[in-house]
Amino acid sequence: MFRDQSFTEDLHGAALNRIENVALLRNTQFREDAGPTAHPVQPDSYQAIDNFYTTTIYEKGAELIRMLHTVLGEETFMRGMALYVQRHDGCAATCDDFLQAMQDAVGGPPPFDFDQFRRWYHQAGTPVLQIQRHWDGDAGVLELQIHQHTPPTPGQHRKHPVVIPLALGLIDQAGTELPLQLEGEPAPSPGTRLLVIDREEQSLRLVGLPRRQHPPALSLLRQFSAPVKLDLGRPAAELVHLLAADHDPFARWDAGQALLRRTLLARAAGQPDAQSEEELIDAFGRILADPSLSEASRSVLLALPGLAELEDAAEAAGQEPEPPALFEALMDLQRCFGEALAESLASALERCREAWQDTWPGGSGARRLTALIWSWRAAAADAGVIAAARAAVDGPSMTLARAGLRALQCLPIPERQAAMDAFHARWQQRPVILDAWFALEAAAPFAGGLERVSRLLEHPHYDPMAPNSVRAVLGGLAGNAPVFHAADGSGYRFLAGQIADLDRRNPITASRLAKVFSRWRSYGPARSGAMRAALEQLAAADLSPNSREVVGLCLGGGGD
Repeated sequence: MFRDQSFTEDLHGAALNRIENVALLRNTQFREDAGPTAHPVQPDSYQAIDNFYTTTIYEKGAELIRMLHTVLGEETFMRGMALYVQRHDGCAATCDDFLQAMQDAVGGPPPFDFDQFRRWYHQAGTPVLQIQRHWDGDAGVLELQIHQHTPPTPGQHRKHPVVIPLALGLIDQAGTELPLQLEGEPAPSPGTRLLVIDREEQSLRLVGLPRRQHPPALSLLRQFSAPVKLDLGRPAAELVHLLAADHDPFARWDAGQALLRRTLLARAAGQPDAQSEEELIDAFGRILADPSLSEASRSVLLALPGLAELEDAAEAAGQEPEPPALFEALMDLQRCFGEALAESLASALERCREAWQDTWPGGSGARRLTALIWSWRAAAADAGVIAAARAAVDGPSMTLARAGLRALQCLPIPERQAAMDAFHARWQQRPVILDAWFALEAAAPFAGGLERVSRLLEHPHYDPMAPNSVRAVLGGLAGNAPVFHAADGSGYRFLAGQIADLDRRNPITASRLAKVFSRWRSYGPARSGAMRAALEQLAAADLSPNSREVVGLCLGGGGD
């Protein structure tokens, strides 16, 4: 997986690909690590090995290899790869074999304890870095108190400190990146500093900073140097500054995501933060006009967080996640941005239009930004954009056709239905393409959602034996917050029944779908009770070992 990510980075750009991979990790693997089906990258035992083809094995596993590459450096890492292949080519090899090759390639004192690094493979859960800081403006000293801990996971209640590469930088009020000097070092070093956090408690003193000024903005986890969560409590003003001025693309995006999560949680709670929204609108306007940014970079910096990430943010803030309210907040904020940034979005859209028909990779960034602009402006009822999104379904670009469908997806307007009908008529004989139509129809957040899904399951072009078709329809339903999370529990009961039926045909796909119930304890009493009832409905069925293990873990019975 790390090799695949590295190849894609070379093909599409390292910064953009890194952000996409982190977004996937946070919306899927972090949730798995925090739920009843959490397991280490190297599991000690299992009932059905098929259940371990997960984002933890693949995506988190790739992050562990990336951390080795980050700390060891390219030259040592590639020397370790050569040694690993020399020793094990054509043989069955283990994670320990790989780590030993990396350790032997160092050729001297290692930069970290490899035995401690191995804990990443055997401990489940996502480590959390809690950081407190003290700024002494008179002395120009910034002190960081860092505490790492990993929350308990099933079967692993006590965790030990792991090796965490922490890449950091400092940005002053003018947007200049400051050189960093740790106490005891003879001179400062420019750019990003990579520090190894390997104890439960550590202190860092950054000295030689400009005195009698505002504290510099702290840019952390640059390039997402480790798969951890940060607990820092940064003020909104600092996040706005990082969004505008951070030199690291990931850290800049991450600051915007933190602001957006706070803003969306406030909207979902019925208490919109007008000041934060105005600051975001101003920052997004500058991003849309910044000539130094590519269209692809703009689309990433403007993208809203995923619903799964918002649920986790709500839980971390001590709130009971309400998926329909969070979904409604996402829709409202899209409309708000579409209205407030109308002029800037229109200018950007004109710029993008010139590159729509460019052959890939040319024009890919423009098409991607177009998709975002269409969604925001369609939410704001822009008749011209709605017409363009509808027309794109009949055009030569599949990317723009799907962008048009997504832009109209949540709008109960005639153009949406016309676009869906046109896409279906055009591609009904192409199952791989039609799966996109199935997914969008199943995810439509309108009344009568379960009846719509039932019709899709009886559709003449739906193939119940094809995992992609099943995931399109049932996965689309699971991602449909207003329908799946209906207050009466009907969405939960319906999907449980479908999973039990699917299990008789495809236990692997069924067991993976059953994980949508894994976070039932994180919701309020009524919702969690309804979701648990659906799990018990599943547990009462005659399930395969795959699904029985997952359902048992979700219910807390260990799958026995």
